[in-house]
Amino acid sequence: MPRLCQLLPLFLLLWLAGPAVLLAQTETPAAANKRLFDRTVDELNFRTMETVYDKSFARGKFPVSLRTAKARKEFDNFPGRDDLKKLFLNYNGVSDRFKSRFGKGRTDLVEFEKQLNSILVDRNFEFFIRVLPRDERVALIRSLQRAIKQGAAQFNASQDAAPEELAADGAAVPPPTLTRPRRLLPLLPPM
Repeated sequence: MPRLCQLLPLFLLLWLAGPAVLLAQTETPAAANKRLFDRTVDELNFRTMETVYDKSFARGKFPVSLRTAKARKEFDNFPGRDDLKKLFLNYNGVSDRFKSRFGKGRTDLVEFEKQLNSILVDRNFEFFIRVLPRDERVALIRSLQRAIKQGAAQFNASQDAAPEELAADGAAVPPPTLTRPRRLLPLLPPM
């Protein structure tokens, strides 16, 4: 009996962990890719905010614990810079909306990379990083591009459509080119 009492916490732990293991095994590749997209967007936005914050406050460091949009929303350490606080909150809201861009419609690797790269050319992103010197902006963009490549390397392409299916869908078919119609010669009556 005492041995059974010692094993009781182990059985309890296995009983509680069992459903979590089953849930992780039943997750579809599309759901895993959506979670990967959301995580990558959070990472891109964290790195951007960290770089801008560290440049704006020479003595302050952006906390590493602010990896999620919710945690960044609650951050309030902008000593004497209410304008910067408002800018950070606005950008955090804008960047969080990027998460809704992937998961509806096409969910292949090309769309995954396209949506992540669209963050880097967004006008809100460009406005947010304008305080950085040119060299630091270039370095930031290159590091974000590496993070996008890392996310794309983890992408599960097992449910991507085959090239034949994309062609049948019309997504990969180039648009028709317009040509001038040929002028037809009138039919002459036989002589």
